[in-house]
Amino acid sequence: MGVFKRFGKALALDGFRIIGSYFSWMRKYAKHPEKYTQLEKQDKVRKLCYKVCLDLNFDFQIEGLENMPDRASGIYSNHLSLGDPLSYVSIFEKPTSYVSKKENKTMPFVGKIMTGLGGEFMDREDLKQSLKVMMHVQKELENNEKNWVIFPDGTRNKDCQRNILPFRFSV
Repeated sequence: MGVFKRFGKALALDGFRIIGSYFSWMRKYAKHPEKYTQLEKQDKVRKLCYKVCLDLNFDFQIEGLENMPDRASGIYSNHLSLGDPLSYVSIFEKPTSYVSKKENKTMPFVGKIMTGLGGEFMDREDLKQSLKVMMHVQKELENNEKNWVIFPDGTRNKDCQRNILPFRFSV
């Protein structure tokens, strides 16, 4: 199935669900995240993302999830596609937050979901702000509050038939 056909199908199947979710709970979770438990927010977002992934015909190949420790963990991964964050949200049942680039904060759905889940937005051009974000993540991991997912490289593979690109490091 072509990319446009696949996205058209998902939009037709999930468009009203996503827009309805945006107005019924996403904005509330983002505006007043303290009013809702992390597990409650995680469960709603996970169910929505899982349905979208199914409609986009994502092929989940999950190995080793049973080896995740009971305590809070940091998960560091390279991107394979734009769907990686959707996949991670769909898979993790434990409370999980994400570190994302600051540009995602203004994206209507991504920004609201990230804020609602207690995610952090990192300004990759501001070392001081980035350090504050990482110190906050470290503190929450030490306090066993929730899992954190970070895509440190941030580079996605444009060829969907290839494996994950090797990790790049630049100073």
